[in-house]
Amino acid sequence: MGFVQRLCLFLTHLVVFQSIKSNWQHIELKICTRESRDFIEDYLLSDPSLRRTMGCGSSTANAKIVPNKDSVTQRKETGLEASHFQQALVQQHNKENINDVYDINWDDSKALGSGATSTVRQCTNKLTKTVYALKTIELYRLPPEVVASLFEEVSIMRILDHPNVIKVIETFVDFKRLYIVMECCTGGELFDKLYEQPGDKFSESDAKDLATKMLSALNYLHENKIIHRDLKLENFIFTKMGGDGEIKLIDFGLSRSYLEGEHMKKVAGTSYYMAPEVLKGDYSAMADMWSFGVVVFMLLSGRCPFGGHSDNDIQQNVLRGRYVFKKPAWEGVSNEAKDFVTKLLVQKVDNRMTATEALDHPWIVGQAGDNGLSHALSEEGEDHLVQHMREFKKYSDLKRAALLAISFSLGEDEIGEIRKGFQQVDTHHNGVIGHEEFMEVMHKHGVMEDAECERIFQTIDQDHRGVIKYSEFLAACIDEKQYLDDRRVVEAFNRMDTDHTGTITKDNLREILGDDCTEEAIDRMMAQADFHNNGMIDLDEFRRIMKGETAT
Repeated sequence: MGFVQRLCLFLTHLVVFQSIKSNWQHIELKICTRESRDFIEDYLLSDPSLRRTMGCGSSTANAKIVPNKDSVTQRKETGLEASHFQQALVQQHNKENINDVYDINWDDSKALGSGATSTVRQCTNKLTKTVYALKTIELYRLPPEVVASLFEEVSIMRILDHPNVIKVIETFVDFKRLYIVMECCTGGELFDKLYEQPGDKFSESDAKDLATKMLSALNYLHENKIIHRDLKLENFIFTKMGGDGEIKLIDFGLSRSYLEGEHMKKVAGTSYYMAPEVLKGDYSAMADMWSFGVVVFMLLSGRCPFGGHSDNDIQQNVLRGRYVFKKPAWEGVSNEAKDFVTKLLVQKVDNRMTATEALDHPWIVGQAGDNGLSHALSEEGEDHLVQHMREFKKYSDLKRAALLAISFSLGEDEIGEIRKGFQQVDTHHNGVIGHEEFMEVMHKHGVMEDAECERIFQTIDQDHRGVIKYSEFLAACIDEKQYLDDRRVVEAFNRMDTDHTGTITKDNLREILGDDCTEEAIDRMMAQADFHNNGMIDLDEFRRIMKGETAT
């Protein structure tokens, strides 16, 4: 099969909607992400002979690329999503070969998991030696709407910045496959972990810990106007085996962005966990809260509230909405825990707890001074992070930005203590740290002047949204030993060198920082690192900045 024929086959599956008008002189492509549209433009419109073959005429101006209006990329920003810089670090590679960047064991018998059209394997970054999970999807075997949903799934993961949500690292696309590189989680599913527990259920204390983290992730999604639509035990996984593994929400294949007050019609999800209003075809993001109620019910009892011998039986039981706290499964479970579940599994949506309300429930809040998590960071560990944040204020603008790029690809083993610190300071469990929370922890550790606390807060809040996001907290708290590892420095440099010219330019900084950074700040960054005074930053100059030197 020739190049043109292979391209046509791939585009048949990549394009969601193609309308060809007026003797093939106008093509309208409706694609869910900017990267997907860029891919079309690069391969379809760059070659004049290819444009003629596809009937596009001689000018790229005839091609109109239309974003999907329902895509998360078209939503109004909330200020809580990942910063523009963080999102820009998740690069889509349309021309690079993934095998040039990662060592991959393509032996299917060694795969972590597989489905009809996708396989998950471990891969190792050749430069940093960091291990990631690689999901490989056979695009050519999928209908157009499914391909579109895959790109939308990546777009959703890209804007999420939360310690209990899976992180996407980068993607690669060729004519047959989409490759999604994500953080590697080897601790198994919550479903399997549940039935490894004594009595096939978690202790109430452990269930509360898990519920608090899952609820924090869910609240973060809803604050960003994203509905998951497939919350279930199987879609929560652990970063590693044992008690130290952190829980992560995964699988955003059915997720979508929504407008305030919007109702959805498409029946989506898994029968055991579906809200009754989903089955009726008229629901909102509150459907996630019912599903979360089912999850917590199962954590505490090891039983499903709505069973049945078939999907139809299960769905009929869900619509009836009747369940009981049967002994012995519920023996010893507190009334507060039962009340928590009861206020989630409510048929009338208006009476069901929202994620924010659930975070304020007495079962989650616990005793006075308890932040809802039993595995807290020690006082000494917290003090260590505060000292890092105080030092962070002294760094140059470019070094602070570079630390975001370095922290982006660190694994759970490298950031576990920092992650615990973030969760401990985030007493509201909304996935960000506000002024009040920040001031409290700084005062607690000896930073008494409000003006000093404010200056530190402003330097950590790199996108100036008035909150400290998870990635920003990581950047401020990583150890010097970690960020001066030359492999990490080189990787960060390569991510910031977006056009791969071997230097970082003002255009590169504008591209990755976007509206989060002023032109004056970009000029200041360049001046700080331009030791050679040639208007660009090479790798040697970048290394010097990371060691604390400045050119000004």
